[in-house]
Amino acid sequence: MLNEVSLVGIIEKIHEMKTTAKGNQETIITLKIETDPSFERPEDRYICVPVVLWSEPAYMAHSLCKEGSKLGIKGRISCESGTQMNIICEKISFMDRYFKSE
Repeated sequence: MLNEVSLVGIIEKIHEMKTTAKGNQETIITLKIETDPSFERPEDRYICVPVVLWSEPAYMAHSLCKEGSKLGIKGRISCESGTQMNIICEKISFMDRYFKSE
């Protein structure tokens, strides 16, 4: 069985960076994805999906991106406790230049 997901969306929220007991960095982003542009109401046009990032993708997203940044995500679906669906990111692609500036 194949479990692969590719998504392109805009960062709605970047959660706090955490370090696990094993020393891995982890963060969660909420990715806003357009489902059908023909819907008149914006709240019907988009869904928000939690994406879990580990190690280097987590560091890159947390240090370079901000809300509104456009990202491409390649990963897999994961369900915790059978209820909460997450996307586990395996590869991240930066799609525009709307990033943090120092």
